[in-house]
Amino acid sequence: MLKKIILCVSLIGFIQPAFSETRPLISDGMRGLTTNACVELVRKVEAKMIKNLPIRTHPIINQDDPKNNVFSATTIVDYNGNDSQVNMSVIPVKNSCNVVYMETFVRSEPCIISREKILKKWNFVGKLNETMVFNFRRDDKFFGYLTPQGFNSSCLISKRRVFYGE
Repeated sequence: MLKKIILCVSLIGFIQPAFSETRPLISDGMRGLTTNACVELVRKVEAKMIKNLPIRTHPIINQDDPKNNVFSATTIVDYNGNDSQVNMSVIPVKNSCNVVYMETFVRSEPCIISREKILKKWNFVGKLNETMVFNFRRDDKFFGYLTPQGFNSSCLISKRRVFYGE
């Protein structure tokens, strides 16, 4: 019985660090795991895209050669009780870094209504099957996607921005 308790406590201690506390920045968890250029770019992306919203993060990196591999983090962002999932891939490139930011969430309304509420200032670009593609008017690297779900009763919304060693 004592062995089972020790095993459970050990597993909890091992699993818990994988999911960070609310609010530490993604860039804080990257220190020493990737290049300084990547840490600084992720800090800028966090400031621009996530701002000061409450988050929880699950990072993944190749521990064998972290400075030369992709760093990936799935982050849950809390918008007043409505969670959004942010996937960030950080790619070291020579003395620079690229970051792919993808945010996804669902709204319980048809996409045409979500478009007016969420992507009103975005230009329509085209369609991928039933998914409508938009581009943010002031940023040619920022795209939005609206995909009807459940016979158009809900809308899957994705926002994607690529940052190139900025």
